[in-house]
This record gives sequence, C-alpha cells and structure tokens, in this order.
Amino acid sequence: MKPLSKTRVYEWHKRFSAGRERVENEPHVRPRTFTEENICVVRKILEGDRRLTLEEIAGSVGISHGNIYSIIHNKLDIRKVSARWLPRLLTPIKKRLWFVIKMKEKGYLIS
Repeated sequence: MKPLSKTRVYEWHKRFSAGRERVENEPHVRPRTFTEENICVVRKILEGDRRLTLEEIAGSVGISHGNIYSIIHNKLDIRKVSARWLPRLLTPIKKRLWFVIKMKEKGYLIS
C-alpha cells in the first residue's frame, strides 16, 4: 500500500471537517446515456434513414459519438454495410421478411 501524499491528506481532512463520515467513494452522479429512451430514439432514427452517419445521429440525439457507436453496435447489434446500417445477424425468418419488405418497397410485390 502506498502512503498518502500531503495533498491527499489535506483533501481528506477538508472532507471530514465538512461532515463526511465514511472513506468509501460516493456514487457518481453522472447521467446515464444508455437509457431505454436513447436506445429507442436511435433505433427510430435508423429505421427512418439507414444512411445517416454516427455524427449526424449523435447531433440529433445529443449524446457523444462513442456512445452512439456503442448503442448501435452493442445494444442494437447493427453494423454498417455499403453506407447503410443493417442488422448484424438475420435469422432465416428475418431474412425472408427483409426480402419481402424490400420487394414491396421496389413495387415488385403487392400487399
């Protein structure tokens, strides 16, 4: 164990003089960016336009580029292919559904 520096001793003295009673770290009061609300907003943005960049999405949601990247890749499991965001792993049923949706969009199938 390393001894405390003089600065740390003064810092702890100040904290205990101000009323602190425990040496454990206090929980951080930092807003979470991986909320269900943010994940849903990013999902809706990508459903609307799959050609958006991370910077454009981050600007519209109001959270950092890195957090948008984590939401898209880790929470939504989506990757970018040929300038479009696509689901990473498609089951056979999802592949068929994706194909039908694209055929309807192009007018090859009638609802």
